[in-house]
Amino acid sequence: MKPSFDETKAGVPGWWPHTIRPVRAAGGVAWHRSLWLPEGTQAYSRDAAVVSIEVAETASADEAGRVALQLANECEIPALEHSEMVGDRAYTGPGGVPAIFTRGRFAVCVMQAERAGVPVLDVARALDTHLAGLAAGA
Repeated sequence: MKPSFDETKAGVPGWWPHTIRPVRAAGGVAWHRSLWLPEGTQAYSRDAAVVSIEVAETASADEAGRVALQLANECEIPALEHSEMVGDRAYTGPGGVPAIFTRGRFAVCVMQAERAGVPVLDVARALDTHLAGLAAGA
């Protein structure tokens, strides 16, 4: 059986999952939606640094690529471009925000969720390292 994504084991240094919502979408794609706060932050706030992470767990790398492209097309960032900053295939906006990428059979969107700036690419890279292990079957 292929390893499944688990937010509690995602290993994003300096961040903890505040809210986790697994969602099963049509077509069997398992979505994992979560909001992350910096370690030491106890409560969600509109002024806090908050990262939104969405992970689609698909059946194949090709399907993950289609999901990532769909996410990129739905994104409201006009300057979204192909990027080699993270993952197997990626799209990023100005300054790397948001970061939409694939790693194996996973499609991921990492973005700032509230007013305070966050290091989206750093979070995306840490998450990518974790997903690379899952994609390899570790």
